[in-house]
Amino acid sequence: MNEYPHGVDAVWVAANADGQVAAFVTAGEGPVPKALVEAMDLSAGDVERALMALPVVTDVRLEMTYPNMSSFIEMAKRGFIVYDWSDVHRATKDRLKTYERAVVPLSPILLRQCEGRIGDILRITPVIPGAFGRLILPGPPVTWPSPFNG
Repeated sequence: MNEYPHGVDAVWVAANADGQVAAFVTAGEGPVPKALVEAMDLSAGDVERALMALPVVTDVRLEMTYPNMSSFIEMAKRGFIVYDWSDVHRATKDRLKTYERAVVPLSPILLRQCEGRIGDILRITPVIPGAFGRLILPGPPVTWPSPFNG
């Protein structure tokens, strides 16, 4: 069994019930669906490589600003909404314990458009209930393990 990728800025992907797709950047701390952690080695970068193999299909809108947003922007250009576990940049008392939307594709793609390796990965990941809003709250710790947000 694989383990949580401690300290690795890993990327995982998921769809919601409406078929929208999103990429989540863990910052080495953010929760990841247990099924995905068990199915693959997230520290190897397989998810991000699969996502980046998709064609560029849209322009994007930034919702956060960091010194280097290039990988976030490139993922969103493939039609995925991109979220970041930005608590890593906050003092413990100020943490939100949630993923925050960082970059939005102007023309997002849907789950049914995701084929090949990225489609296979999306089928492993549990569907996230509700719409992809500004914040995505992780589910129960049993489903979304992380050593930092138990």
